[in-house]
Amino acid sequence: MDPSVKPEPFKVTAQGLRHYGCTILRAPEIRKQLCAEMGGFFAGPMPPKKFMAILMHVAPEHLPTIPRADFSEVAAAPSEPKMYDPLIRAINTHRLCPGVTFKDISGRAQDRTKLKPDIGGFEGNEIQTYIELKSSARQDAFQDSHNRNARIEKQTDDLMRVLFAGTARVPS
Repeated sequence: MDPSVKPEPFKVTAQGLRHYGCTILRAPEIRKQLCAEMGGFFAGPMPPKKFMAILMHVAPEHLPTIPRADFSEVAAAPSEPKMYDPLIRAINTHRLCPGVTFKDISGRAQDRTKLKPDIGGFEGNEIQTYIELKSSARQDAFQDSHNRNARIEKQTDDLMRVLFAGTARVPS
């Protein structure tokens, strides 16, 4: 063996355990392994300027100007379906996504997946992105309703603090 070539360190991953492990992991063990693997790769809610300073390393003078838009009508909507039009208007009117036009697509299921996202962002006739609105925090996709302290952000916070330990870039 060539002494200049060093072997890669052994890494235990959820994918590797599933394929090569001799035991079958249950959902809690798999979740714990996946959370450990996500450590340092997930950024929870934080102020945009702080996010840019910590993770993007772009000088402020090189950032594009983002138009201001008023989303108060969206927040004041009495139900989820009544949020669609105000949000679409705000995004399209203020050109928050140049080249992409947003439309209400909640009434039709996607061909392959049969999913029914609320809003679609189109470039020409081709869909580029989806928006799924939820009017209640209880419907947060990143919230485990069985364990209020098990938010993905919370589970990766400690790993982020360890990653940034000793630097001026410790996320709060």
